[in-house]
Amino acid sequence: MTNLKEDAMYWYKDGKLVEVEVEIFATLDRPININEIFKEKERLQSQLSECKIAAEQRMETIDKLRSNPPLTFQDLKENMYVWDNKRKCYHKIAFTVSEGEYINIVINDCSLEYEKVICLGRFEENRFYRKEVKQND
Repeated sequence: MTNLKEDAMYWYKDGKLVEVEVEIFATLDRPININEIFKEKERLQSQLSECKIAAEQRMETIDKLRSNPPLTFQDLKENMYVWDNKRKCYHKIAFTVSEGEYINIVINDCSLEYEKVICLGRFEENRFYRKEVKQND
């Protein structure tokens, strides 16, 4: 009979034992538990799915910021800088006030050397943006 090596893997082929070189068997210090492998695979697939969802959400946010859509009244938040397309300048929103049909936006006027809160009047659609609106000539 052929001398077999300790810790080696063999296949029975054509009536002979043939040594197979498989690195994974040399690195294992315990028996393989197939259930553990499947559980780990499911865990990794779940993490991958979560990462894909997070990446898609980030891409949607990036696309929204790139496209620079007009802001709605609900988008306007305290201490947020916005482009006022009517006055052609940036403002920092101090706070917003909603009274019946009239919506007032109170801002800090950044064009002044000192901070002054002014009221811009009723909210207007297509007036406020996240960044400057470039006009095509």
